[in-house]
Amino acid sequence: MTYGTSPTLTTTVNGLQNGDTAAQTLSTVASVAVGGSKSSSNNYTAGTHALTASSAVERLGYLIAGYTQGTLTVNRKNVTASYTASNKTYDSTDFATVTGSLSGVVSGIVSQFQKQVRYFQMQMWRMVKQLLLSGISIGATDASNYTLQNTTTTTTANISEAALQIIANADAKFVTENDTLVIRV
Repeated sequence: MTYGTSPTLTTTVNGLQNGDTAAQTLSTVASVAVGGSKSSSNNYTAGTHALTASSAVERLGYLIAGYTQGTLTVNRKNVTASYTASNKTYDSTDFATVTGSLSGVVSGIVSQFQKQVRYFQMQMWRMVKQLLLSGISIGATDASNYTLQNTTTTTTANISEAALQIIANADAKFVTENDTLVIRV
């Protein structure tokens, strides 16, 4: 089974005679206890868990000679990280603001994910820029129950032109002097 799903716990009765069924031979069917730990969302954690049957009550001349332990295997759940980048005005840096989410996460758990790099691949102005995000990882208490499907991804954002304001100084000068120009960004 995959993490986040509920197991169907059943038992099998061996040693029945003359066509008897488990329903005929047991007045109370066995209960099954699952060993091991649960996550913060109350799901069985990824890995193996011991199954222990007990408390069956026999009838029709049968005697329960013992119970055989079983094993429940819980597989990690696949999750995928996705990001959206915010548009920005050209500022000569390659830094981008991104927000992200994980798809496939079990409802009710607190999960966090991180990435190492949030940069535009080039810092020159252009209408649509591709961003490369790498080093994506998941953390938090329940991270060991998941397998992250992507540790790198791309997204796009717009870089708009930075507005320039050019102001000519009205300083007094002689005709033979050069003009002074101030550029403010």
